[in-house]
Amino acid sequence: MNMADVRNLVGCWIDERVERDSGVVTNSGAALGDFIEWLKNQEDWGFVQPDQWSFAMKQKGFDPEKDGDEWIIRGIKLKED
Repeated sequence: MNMADVRNLVGCWIDERVERDSGVVTNSGAALGDFIEWLKNQEDWGFVQPDQWSFAMKQKGFDPEKDGDEWIIRGIKLKED
């Protein structure tokens, strides 16, 4: 999948599944897993590689970073179902 499509999908996922809050931290793996599950429910979904997702997240202003033993993303929280 090309990066323009990935950026668009990540933007849609952020709009639908993410709450923005500068005081929160989310596990990057949990966020990626939520994105993949969300993606499976989209009509025109394709395979998005984790590095494509990370790059698109950086472009959206959410840069995954290492915190001790885990990767995190500051400023987002997954919405509860």
